Amino acid sequence: MQRIFWFLFTYRAFILFVLLEIFCGWLIVKNNAYQGAYFYNSSTRYTADVLKKTQEVKDYFGLKDVNRELAAENARLHQMYEQLALSKIAQQGSYKPDSALTQRFKFVAAKVIRSSTVSPRNTITIDKGTLDGIKPDMGVISPQGVVGKITACSEHFSVITSILHIDYRLSSQIKKNGSVGTVEWDGKNSQISAMRYVPRYVEVQAGDTVVTSSYNSVFPQGVLVGVIKKVSAAPSETAYDLTVQLATDFNRLSYVYVINNIYKEEQEILEKKNVPVESNTP
Repeated sequence: MQRIFWFLFTYRAFILFVLLEIFCGWLIVKNNAYQGAYFYNSSTRYTADVLKKTQEVKDYFGLKDVNRELAAENARLHQMYEQLALSKIAQQGSYKPDSALTQRFKFVAAKVIRSSTVSPRNTITIDKGTLDGIKPDMGVISPQGVVGKITACSEHFSVITSILHIDYRLSSQIKKNGSVGTVEWDGKNSQISAMRYVPRYVEVQAGDTVVTSSYNSVFPQGVLVGVIKKVSAAPSETAYDLTVQLATDFNRLSYVYVINNIYKEEQEILEKKNVPVESNTP
């Protein structure tokens, strides 16, 4: 307190001068129309600039919440899309899907907290785990397309085996003609994969879209995988060797959607029971 009094006493002349200057400026603005209007317009402009910058800072720090809300909304839209797709199929033909199937896929939004693209066996870590209903073998997609499959979970985190994994095989099909093949990565370019086992009698050309097939219980049918970039085949081969430009940019993943097929276990148990056992006897 003594230092404050000492400061005021030492600089009393300067402080008084500043106060008188402010008072004089106020008198000029108040008693002169031109100066008053100029001051008002200038102060309004500067105030608006300050408020704009302040709002931009607030918006920047609020992006985390906005992104989380958008991810949750996208998860709901994915679920609605799957329900509408089945309803449309039912309306167009004689096939009538079980009403329960329209509710079989649930989507959970999650944030990517670690991701790799340079290893032969790439994985991704997300911030959702068993407490959020996530379990191994659930499919994962991004806003652009397929990402991979859950392989390990804790209560709060999960690890995804990316389709950028040399041991991962994804059942896919060419959208325009339904020809089924397998997408598998060769461990080189994080934007390019290969599609194999598509027979050569099928018409295929660069630019065709590749989507997930119905021959798996992990992904809904029709999720975008990528676009065929190159078509080739050796003369002695019966299948194409297709190069696919992947839809998902794994170097910019931020949010993903975990797919819970609530009838997955039922389907797989039934399929295993009906797989014929090979006999060693002739």
